[in-house]
Amino acid sequence: MEPFLRSCKSYVVLGCLNHFEEVHVVLGNESCDLDSAVASVVTAFLLHQKKSELKCAVLPVLNIVRRDFRLRTEVTFFLQKTNIPFDLLIFKDEIDLEKLRKEKRLCLTLVDHNVLSADQQCLEEAVVRVIDHHKLECRDRRMRCDMTVEMVGSCCTLVAEKMFTTCPSVIDQQIAMLLYGTILLDTVCLLKEAKRATEKDINIVIKLETKLEKVTRIEVFEALQKAKFDLSGLTFEEMLRKDLKVVEGNKFRIAIPSIPGFLEDLKAEPKLSIAMEEFITQNNYHGLVIMTIHHNSETRKVQRQIAVYSPDPVIKEQIVNTLKGAQDPGLELEPLHLGISDLMSFNQRNIAASRKVVLPLVRSFIQESPVSSHSAKGSKIPTSSSYFFHSFHTNALTRVPTSFLKHNHKTKLSVSMFSRHKFIPKSNTTLTFLLKFLKILK
Repeated sequence: MEPFLRSCKSYVVLGCLNHFEEVHVVLGNESCDLDSAVASVVTAFLLHQKKSELKCAVLPVLNIVRRDFRLRTEVTFFLQKTNIPFDLLIFKDEIDLEKLRKEKRLCLTLVDHNVLSADQQCLEEAVVRVIDHHKLECRDRRMRCDMTVEMVGSCCTLVAEKMFTTCPSVIDQQIAMLLYGTILLDTVCLLKEAKRATEKDINIVIKLETKLEKVTRIEVFEALQKAKFDLSGLTFEEMLRKDLKVVEGNKFRIAIPSIPGFLEDLKAEPKLSIAMEEFITQNNYHGLVIMTIHHNSETRKVQRQIAVYSPDPVIKEQIVNTLKGAQDPGLELEPLHLGISDLMSFNQRNIAASRKVVLPLVRSFIQESPVSSHSAKGSKIPTSSSYFFHSFHTNALTRVPTSFLKHNHKTKLSVSMFSRHKFIPKSNTTLTFLLKFLKILK
């Protein structure tokens, strides 16, 4: 593995990519968790073994900037343990993929995701292969791509299956351990109660164990779990960026960080509301969906929680409604009253519903929600009269936000405005509230 990674790095550092007619990049997802990082490196190594042409370079690329790599504590821990030198890794800010695409020399294999992020959509035409364990969301590639998409516990299960099927001789102890530890972490050590492991995950783990010596599942898993949950020295903003995915579309951006521990732990963060608002503003997000996971090493029980924040109450309410309304699978959310201002929090009883289940739900909110027509232009709370009517029309709010009253206390409403906004009161209660509201505006 090391000689392969060293040659890859030299191509980039020494500018040797110009010597190749084709550059085949294996790209993980933007969270760059252990599954994504290992799948990228091992898949690239496998493709390199199968490529006979000297005119093609195969490179693994981690889909984050190098400065953020230290935040992936379980990745840095495990790569160090398996003797993968950090300086031989290639990050997305170290290679110009767009330039390669324009030169018609880029081929792209996506691992651990099947939808490119908004800032990488320009690379879509270069995608030739997908290996993923998330719900298939981009279906128009089937005619031109080699698609391996299956809802197993870990993408590395699918990568390992390909290696055992096509090139088993290259699976040495280093590669076997990389795949083995990653699958155990993703499936919570194949724990039945976690409902993450499939029969294929279990079978692949058993196969990998034949390549390893003197290892026990629980020891490998707990070491990785401890490294993943190590947040010491990280700021709140860094905790959010540590394992972050962003859903984008229709000028909307929703951040979905995964944080080890409990939502209750966030109460210790000073000025939490201000910190969340700053995080959203600085990164031009419209909402924040925080997912937490806690694994009790003694009872081996898994607990999940989820919280939603947005400075726009309409967006926040509609995201919550989307999550609550999820079916097949449902999240089974129970209200959690933490006393944290502006944060709607829930215990998630369906612990099998990981972020790969939540991602398409949030994406559906972005694509289908009527709020996108006026709120996607910015993350500030709308203050026009149309906001008031939209709130009632979509049943998104039960009260008028104070920001509306503050900015519109002199607004004159008339019957013509009701007609223009096509607002029809649905009940006497709503009509009574409207009449009271009109008096306030006078």
